[in-house]
Amino acid sequence: MPTLFRTLGAATALLILLASPALARPKVGLVLSGGGARGVAHIGVLKVLEEMHIPVDYVVGTSMGSIVAGAYAMGNDPKDLAARLQQVRWNEVLDDNPPRLERTPYTKNNERNSISSRELGFRDAELQFPRGLNYGQQIEFFFNTLAARTGDIDHFDQLDIPFRAVATDIENGKMVVLDRGAIARAMRASMSVPGVFAPVEIDGRALLDGGLVRNLPVDVARSMGADIVIAVNLGTALLKRDQIVSVFGVGQQMLNILTEQNVENSLRQLGPRDILITPALGDYSAADFDNATSTIVIGEAAARAVAPQLATLSLNSTEWEAHMAARRSRHLDAGNIAAVRIDPFYLRHVSVAAVQAKLTIKPGTALKMSELQANLNSLYASGNFQNVNHRFEQDAGGRTLVIEPVEKEWGPNYLRGGFRLSTDLAGQSDFSILLNHRSTWLTPSGLEWRNDVSLGQVMLVNSQLYQPLDVAGNWFVAPVLRLSQTRDNLIINERPVATYRIRQQTVGLDLGHHIGNTTTLRFGLERGSSRASPSVAVPDFPSQSEQIGVVRMEFLQDRLDDWVFPTTGTFAFANARLSSTGLGADQTYRRVEAGLEGVWGIRQHRISLAARGGKIWGDDAPLTELFSLGGVLNMTGYPDRQFLGASYAYSRAMYSRQTEIFGLKNIYLGGTVEAGRMTRRFNGEQVGTKFSTSVFGAINTGLGPFTLGLGIGEDGNHSFYLFFGKP
Repeated sequence: MPTLFRTLGAATALLILLASPALARPKVGLVLSGGGARGVAHIGVLKVLEEMHIPVDYVVGTSMGSIVAGAYAMGNDPKDLAARLQQVRWNEVLDDNPPRLERTPYTKNNERNSISSRELGFRDAELQFPRGLNYGQQIEFFFNTLAARTGDIDHFDQLDIPFRAVATDIENGKMVVLDRGAIARAMRASMSVPGVFAPVEIDGRALLDGGLVRNLPVDVARSMGADIVIAVNLGTALLKRDQIVSVFGVGQQMLNILTEQNVENSLRQLGPRDILITPALGDYSAADFDNATSTIVIGEAAARAVAPQLATLSLNSTEWEAHMAARRSRHLDAGNIAAVRIDPFYLRHVSVAAVQAKLTIKPGTALKMSELQANLNSLYASGNFQNVNHRFEQDAGGRTLVIEPVEKEWGPNYLRGGFRLSTDLAGQSDFSILLNHRSTWLTPSGLEWRNDVSLGQVMLVNSQLYQPLDVAGNWFVAPVLRLSQTRDNLIINERPVATYRIRQQTVGLDLGHHIGNTTTLRFGLERGSSRASPSVAVPDFPSQSEQIGVVRMEFLQDRLDDWVFPTTGTFAFANARLSSTGLGADQTYRRVEAGLEGVWGIRQHRISLAARGGKIWGDDAPLTELFSLGGVLNMTGYPDRQFLGASYAYSRAMYSRQTEIFGLKNIYLGGTVEAGRMTRRFNGEQVGTKFSTSVFGAINTGLGPFTLGLGIGEDGNHSFYLFFGKP
């Protein structure tokens, strides 16, 4: 009898549910268009829909619309989304590079040497080019944080709200509707703007931004079963004729036109029961992510403008709670990690063991997104991969985290470039073109050939074979060949008297150890020769030649969050050169130098304090080993190499403020106060502590920082300076 009652009770509940108005109501599909930063306005629309108890049964998005749609489909509350986006550092999310603290010592060294992060490949005697400026490593991980609470699904119909992302097949130009797989990857594919983001490979297809073919995919929502479509069209602001001043402007306008044309077709598919919401975004830039959250209120206003139409779909409180409960019941929570596996499908040169050595995630624990991102960034920062993806697999053994590193298509040989330009506006100038070459994985153990070339005021060839000694690459050995020629002025008693051409040829062997990504210790031997010859001298000065035989020791720790305009962190170094006739040197001396810099930032304000000093023991140290003071950020108010000697101390306090002037962002204004003392001076009378001040203005450009400043020293010394790069 109890069983009979339970059966009758279940049947009665089923009849009640079938008679429920919520089930009888029309199915609602929400369509969110693309629009870059303008797409954040969609969140304002979502807030109003939930406030009015408007049910959403299907959600479809293109480009930025797919990001908001996917996040909503996974159960993220619109208010929470708005709060999260307020905290996003878009300059980091939209940059392929991992945070600087997680970059390798080699990458940081390139930054300190003014080498660009942009690279080309070289293979089979041909240059190889990346397929986009950005491969989306950081932004895809950001999308994954939106999915952090979502469990493993086989199909996007299993999300809280069934979801579709729209992309374009680069091969045939057709629309691709993404309905399964890694949801963050689908979102990333949908927003791959041609030329900016590289295509995304999914199921053997290379996919680009869906806005090329369907920026407002009304038909996709209809095909999912939507009876009524709520379409949010952000519009595409076409450039004015006077704004199209370059090939990039022409390309952007072409994309805008294609997008607007397919949107017009989609708008014609809307019927009398459908609802169109058009936020009044005007000329708001699709690239202005820094101010993107200010569009949320515009989205809210646009949704409220059609409130009478939306009200026809509104549920009462009981129906709304039932609708939301049904959504929540579909939600799969993420479980613990039972195993971690490397997918080697895209590995051609890098060993699985080298990938495994970078991972710290332990099976049997709850996955922390911060730890996962640190692991992925550690792999990505190696410079071997264009993407490091991840996914989850569920089987009888539990949940498996699968790491999928994708080697660079344009590798394994890489070329980078850069340049340095400086002048004191009084005749002393330096212009150097910089080239960097790296051949990776020459052997299964990870042997690399690294070359640096400088052409200009500084002529340099630095070539080394870099051999890791363990799988993780923490220990290494590096034979080095270095050829250089520099031109330096010799100032005696504050008057230039000669210009020396200094040529050096050395070979060396280093043993080193990396401690994480911030600290490197090196120990090595160096043999070679050096010659300093005066090319201009009044009166004539003799040449100097010497044989070099030294033991080198070096400590370097770089914890700055940015090399050019840091906001926090420290930079420390110490090095020693012990020259001995027993090693083939002409002179015996000991040279030691060390320094420390700390940076503190609050909002747009930055303060840095730096101190360094050095000393040479022995009276026979050559001219090339002497310390110098004078020049930018080295007693700025004095000429380069104003003070030469065997012992020095230097300190500096710097203040800078980031601001915006005439619409130009990333402007930095500031000044320094410096103090220096050179004892055992070589090029003049002994002097006490000298002081210097400077003021400067700088702009961080796409090619590097450009700085203009004025330094003032004592005794009438002053200098104007202009330079690209950081001295």
